[in-house]
Amino acid sequence: MASAGPMERVEFSARLQHDLTQLGGATWEKLHCGAWKEVASAWREAFALAAVMRAVCLQRKQELAECIKTLDMKSKVDTGTTAEVDLESRLRFPVSRLRFPSLADFRERVLLKDEPVIIIGAMEHWPALGRIGSSYLEDDWRQELMTMNDFIDQYILPREATTADSDSSDPRVGYLAQHHLFDQIPVLGRDILTPDYCVLKRSKSDADDDENDEDIAVNAWFGPRGTVSPLHFDPKDNLLCQVVGAKYLRLYAPRESEKLYPVEGMLANTSQVLVDAPDHDAFPAFRDAAYVECVLREGEMLYIPPRYWHFVRSLSTSFSVSFWWS
Repeated sequence: MASAGPMERVEFSARLQHDLTQLGGATWEKLHCGAWKEVASAWREAFALAAVMRAVCLQRKQELAECIKTLDMKSKVDTGTTAEVDLESRLRFPVSRLRFPSLADFRERVLLKDEPVIIIGAMEHWPALGRIGSSYLEDDWRQELMTMNDFIDQYILPREATTADSDSSDPRVGYLAQHHLFDQIPVLGRDILTPDYCVLKRSKSDADDDENDEDIAVNAWFGPRGTVSPLHFDPKDNLLCQVVGAKYLRLYAPRESEKLYPVEGMLANTSQVLVDAPDHDAFPAFRDAAYVECVLREGEMLYIPPRYWHFVRSLSTSFSVSFWWS
């Protein structure tokens, strides 16, 4: 049997690398065409296999930087997907889900029931999809004025360089929270679409009341894995829209307030309990507080009723947009 000559081997290697790059791109698109949990595991396996084979080709050509980048992307897909799927499989009281309801259905089945619901399929037309802090109860929490470039360099990129199971050498976590980002970067605001649900009112008197005719408040939430918003409530209707990454949320109805030990004074809308590490001796009733929970993924929006307590933790580098209205 005749063996391939040097030129034939070079040509075969080039074709193979080209085909693997194409396969990697195609599977990457499949991984990002909807919610993670709705993507068949075969696509994740195909992406991982193509990445490993392409990395071998790059290593043989001594293109080490591109080889490491390829394996790094595989690691991120493996780590992020496994951690989120594992957490979601262990949810005890999951939030209900509703696929892209009409305005009338949203008002009747969501708004008037005053219960959290995840809306699926309502963000597929957002241009932002596919493009694009520590708890403030801690003693070392602080605010700092900085440019967006400095924020990314100090808090996002170093965390991206670590895996989900490893710890960064810098314990500080930066969180761009409740920020009017789109006033500062209008071009980004054009990729964020205000959901039509935000025009809905609970009653005709609400719609006719000039005092309730306020502008919709739009805020950005951007930070690395591990950023936390402690257990608190907001006075308005809230649609939390997940653009990048995933978040874990636990939610408590207003009727559970006494069991959540609100802070006295100006932070009365914030609980004293640290949900991730509750002190049951200091806050014994917290054990009995009923809750629901969810993993909110890219392309999903969570409706949070007024005065509904919620705790939020980022499972990966995350970018969310909240819309508050009354």
